[in-house]
Amino acid sequence: MRTFDVPWDVATEAGLKIVVWGLAATSVLFWSYHSDFNVIKFTAPFMVSLFWCSLFPVLDYNAGIRDDFPIQMDISWYGSAFWQLIVFLAVNEIGYGIIYYFHRCNSYYW
Repeated sequence: MRTFDVPWDVATEAGLKIVVWGLAATSVLFWSYHSDFNVIKFTAPFMVSLFWCSLFPVLDYNAGIRDDFPIQMDISWYGSAFWQLIVFLAVNEIGYGIIYYFHRCNSYYW
């Protein structure tokens, strides 16, 4: 049986991470519902980047990283930890930059 076009063990690992991410997103929604503070606005970029992190097992497998092969040749860019970190940071920086921009546009101070 194959899920996400990867073997079952890789899909199970990614699926568990997605379930944990879903629980975290649900708790943020619950917290936002019971709070006066706009939690969703300030956690949305971080939650999107955490979803990217939950897909690491699938991305690693599709990039060509195999645990049973000691020499890794021709790994796609999205399979290396450096570029996964860059995408994580870029999503956070762009998301929080947009939030900051709209906050400054709606404020009347310099």
